[in-house]
Amino acid sequence: MATKKRPKRRNKKRTFKIRRLVFGLFLLSIFVVIFSFLFKRGKLEDQVEKLTFVRGVDVSRYQGEVDFNKLYDQSIRFAFIKATEGKNHQDENFSTNWAKARETKMKISAYHFYTFSVSGDDQADNFISHVDLREGDLGPVIDLEFYGSYINDPLSKDQVDPDLRRLVDRLYQAYGKKVIIYCNKYVYEKYLYEGYEDVDIWYRSISSDFPRLPKNRSWVFWQYDDKGRLDGYGGPGASQYIDLNYFHGDMKDLEDYGRSNS
Repeated sequence: MATKKRPKRRNKKRTFKIRRLVFGLFLLSIFVVIFSFLFKRGKLEDQVEKLTFVRGVDVSRYQGEVDFNKLYDQSIRFAFIKATEGKNHQDENFSTNWAKARETKMKISAYHFYTFSVSGDDQADNFISHVDLREGDLGPVIDLEFYGSYINDPLSKDQVDPDLRRLVDRLYQAYGKKVIIYCNKYVYEKYLYEGYEDVDIWYRSISSDFPRLPKNRSWVFWQYDDKGRLDGYGGPGASQYIDLNYFHGDMKDLEDYGRSNS
């Protein structure tokens, strides 16, 4: 009479145990990964919760007639207002916007759109002759971005530095406030990466991701949305959108910002 070979059954049991062990380890590894992710995410969320931002806007003639009090009622606490461009141009709505913004509790400043073909002195003269900054106002702003043919064929840093540096120095001398330069990633990396540690950065990054600059440099203002919608602006031909920005700090920091040379 033939007998069954029991080693085969033992082999099957051993194989089953090994598979169960492998499956168990697989589940454990998934659990560890998920737990690690949630832990890191929790730490990140804790960090984000500790960050304090104050919201503001930047406006020009494209927003039409602006009601700064209505913007203030929507938790807008600062405004950058376009004043000048190049050698002779002034934004047609600047005087009205500036006067109306002055009547609110907002912190305000004006910005100059930088023109690559105009000398730094001529651009400084244009801005300084039209903008009166007071104690407590934010610092003067240079809007530095590519436009027209410079988008595809930008000037070199060596070509831009002399006039840009001259403009920065003239504005600082005129107002005694740290100059703010508005830029995106490409402009920053081409022109501001080195040699402009004495200015504050207003960084354009249309994203919900927290922007980070090279060399661990901090931004002071962040333009995070160029298609914001609020009540309080408009009119014939006006854009339906408004640019939204954050100040990196709390309300007390914003109140103190611009009061000194540092």
